[in-house]
Amino acid sequence: YFRPLSQTKFINDANLVSYWKLDGNSNDSKGANNGTDTSMSYGAGQFDSAGVFNGSSSQITLPNITALSGSTARTISLWVNPTTLSGMRTCYCSGASSAQALCSLYLNTASSNDIYWAFSGNDYYTSTNQVSTGTYQNIIAVYDGGTLSTSTVHIYVNGVSKSLTKAGSGTGGANTTNSGFGIGYDAT
Repeated sequence: YFRPLSQTKFINDANLVSYWKLDGNSNDSKGANNGTDTSMSYGAGQFDSAGVFNGSSSQITLPNITALSGSTARTISLWVNPTTLSGMRTCYCSGASSAQALCSLYLNTASSNDIYWAFSGNDYYTSTNQVSTGTYQNIIAVYDGGTLSTSTVHIYVNGVSKSLTKAGSGTGGANTTNSGFGIGYDAT
C-alpha cells in the first residue's frame, strides 16, 4: 500500500522541529515556523505540489529556530529536481558566516554535481555526479551533533549513504547561530 508523503504522519513525531511541505505556500505543517515567500511559484512535485525556485530571486525566509542552533544534532531532508546544472544552488541555510556558525546545504552544479553540507570552515562534500536534471532526488543531510567529522556528518541520496570528503581546517563542533534561516538562498 502506497501512501503519498503529504499524508504520512511526520508531523506527529515529537522530535520533528518543522515540516515545510511547500504545498502552495511555505507554512510549517508541524508548528509555528512559517516562511515568507519571495518570487516563489508552486507546481507539481514528487508527491503533491512543490516550491519552484527560479534560480535567482526565489527564496523562502524562515524565522529563527532555536532548536537548530549550536552543535545540536539535525537532519535536513528534501526533494530536488534541478532543471539546469549550473552554479552553486543553496537548498537550506542557517547561521552566520563565521567559525562553524553557518550550516548550509548546497548543490554544487557548477562543474561537479556534488552535494555540500557546509559548516563555515568545515565543508563536507560527496563525489561528483550525485544530482541530475529531469528527475526528483531525495537528499538527506545529517549532523549527529558534537565534533564535526566524516563520522558525524552524513549525506544520503535516494537512501544511499555517500562517502564524504572534508574541506577546510575548522575544528570542534558546529556553532550555528540562531539566525539566517532560509530555503533556496544563502541568507549570509
